[in-house]
Amino acid sequence: MLSNLFLNKSVKRLQSQPTRCALAQHRAAKAHAQKTVREFVRAYWNSLSTRIETARDSGNIKEMFEAIKMATGPSVQTAGVLKKKDGTVIEDQDQKLNRWIEHYSELYGTEGTADHAYIANLPATATDHSLDERPDSDEIVQIIQSLAQVKLQVKMRFLQSF
Repeated sequence: MLSNLFLNKSVKRLQSQPTRCALAQHRAAKAHAQKTVREFVRAYWNSLSTRIETARDSGNIKEMFEAIKMATGPSVQTAGVLKKKDGTVIEDQDQKLNRWIEHYSELYGTEGTADHAYIANLPATATDHSLDERPDSDEIVQIIQSLAQVKLQVKMRFLQSF
């Protein structure tokens, strides 16, 4: 780029003649180079966003997602590092699976400890044994009919909202 050429020349001039004038010219060239880069970056992002919007408006989903992928960059899928108990990293897939088995066996394989004194001091509540009984056929028919009525009411409310 032309601004980089001026910047390189101003750096050489500043190194060979470290004067205030050379420093001022170097700063001006550097500012111009930065401004030019910002303009190119802004033009690139405007072009890319226009491409995404055009693809969206035309319904070209594939093009839209390709442009979005271009904007976001490549996705990096990294798996968490799995370590042994001593802290060394496990590389082998079979060893990783065995480590997960070991982990969950320790987690769920032990019996929980409970404070039996706390459990003994819990207040007693009445037990509703009728919930354990099977409903008879009349109750089942009644429940199904009430569900059908509720479903019909919901449909009617939905249609009335239009």
